[in-house]
Amino acid sequence: MPSSRNSLLIDLGHQNCHILPVVSNVPDYNVCRRMSVGMFQVTDYFFQLIGLRFPWYRGQYVASNIETWMREQCYVANPYESEVLKYMSPTTPLIHSLTLPWVEPVKDAKQLEEEAAKRAQIRKAQSDRFREMHQKKKEKKIENLKLRLDQLNSVKQMKEDEDPDFKRKLVSMGMKTFDQLERQILETSHALACEQGQDPPPLPPIAQKFDLVDVPDDKLSGAQLKEKQKQIMQKRFADGRERARLKREEDRLKLEQERQQHEQNRLSDPVLWLANLKTQYAAVLKRINERKAITESRVGRSGTSQSKRKRRLIISALDGDEDDTFGANDNDWDVYVNQTPEEEEAENDEEEKSRIENLLLQHDEDFLLPGASNEVNLLRDPGDNKITFATERIRAPEMLFRPHMVGLDHAGLAETIEVVLKRLPLESRLAVVQNILVTGGGAKLEGMKDRIFAEVQQIMPFGAQINVTTSTSTLDAWKGAAKFGREIVDRFSEFGLTRERYHECGGAYLVEHSL
Repeated sequence: MPSSRNSLLIDLGHQNCHILPVVSNVPDYNVCRRMSVGMFQVTDYFFQLIGLRFPWYRGQYVASNIETWMREQCYVANPYESEVLKYMSPTTPLIHSLTLPWVEPVKDAKQLEEEAAKRAQIRKAQSDRFREMHQKKKEKKIENLKLRLDQLNSVKQMKEDEDPDFKRKLVSMGMKTFDQLERQILETSHALACEQGQDPPPLPPIAQKFDLVDVPDDKLSGAQLKEKQKQIMQKRFADGRERARLKREEDRLKLEQERQQHEQNRLSDPVLWLANLKTQYAAVLKRINERKAITESRVGRSGTSQSKRKRRLIISALDGDEDDTFGANDNDWDVYVNQTPEEEEAENDEEEKSRIENLLLQHDEDFLLPGASNEVNLLRDPGDNKITFATERIRAPEMLFRPHMVGLDHAGLAETIEVVLKRLPLESRLAVVQNILVTGGGAKLEGMKDRIFAEVQQIMPFGAQINVTTSTSTLDAWKGAAKFGREIVDRFSEFGLTRERYHECGGAYLVEHSL
């Protein structure tokens, strides 16, 4: 430390940090400040950051390793915001890697059996949970269908009892005619029978009238022309729904044939069948993930189907008039329903994914659902037995300047230095910053000297002379105390008191005599 009568001592200790100004060789304890943050908290924060990214190596995260990695890898950023941006590039040289010692796991037959049993138990639990979720969903749907059917039957009973509130109740349930009510009862009963495992006959197609479609326009009035346009659109969608129904029936038969073929393949060659099933599952997952990435990239933009619906709504609004009753009937809104090929493909992939997962859970004892962990063997291959240090290198030391990063309600190092300096007269303030000594374990962090210089420069007036020196030893406090003890051997009574005197007078004696 340069010889000077005035200085500012910054001690970055293990549990605490101290800022002590010395004016005319006299420490000013009235403005001295302590931070309840030290290098121990920095090391612990570094350990948490590494542990979150590489939890499977926690067995090698001993205190000595973490301490060594922190001192070798961490540095103080100046400034922090611009340094963080440099880590956004995956090819930045700032990201360091470290290969950990590889220990080949030694497993006996009993351990292997225990792991196999544990995997089987986890797989069974997942399969049971999958079936339980499916059963609960099915029971909830059956319950809702029964409730809906009871409501519809109660409205139908009101019609038979000639209840005057029948019409109002019918409209409140979204229907206008008794035929619509009967159709709703028929469809709900059919859906309930299917959910309960029965095989009801297919529903008869809805009888719709399109009597104006083939009539020439010159023989129709203005209202009839509007009705004709609506019937043309409805007829197109009715034909499309019928084609879709026939396609669904065809797909159902095709799926049943495929299921029977899969079962024959499984019985004839289980190994090949399972391998093909895993290949199909990987392909489905790849399509789903690619579609998800594309969807996330389109956030804030309207899709194709949404644009088409908007265009139809605009055309309908422009062509409308005050007497137009289109939309009063719920069935009118079917003209806006449009499922794009992409949406239909996404729905089919999700169904295929669920079907394959169910088969794999039943026939593959090693299969786990995506995101699940068998919690048995988290060791990686020797070639992958490494960790990388990215933003952890600067985030851990930065908590000295920003304790709020780890949830601590404390002022940072720069703010504490500012408080200490502003409590000094301007003349003393200008004097102490010319000789700033940073000591303690944190003084050895790369970049600490430049960061403190930059922080003090922002606090002091323009043109102030600032000099920062970092200690080369972590034992400054001990060496200073040892030197002080050697110098006052003959004058100990001026600076201290014996144990007997302390027990006799108590702690207040130290305050009274400023010891």
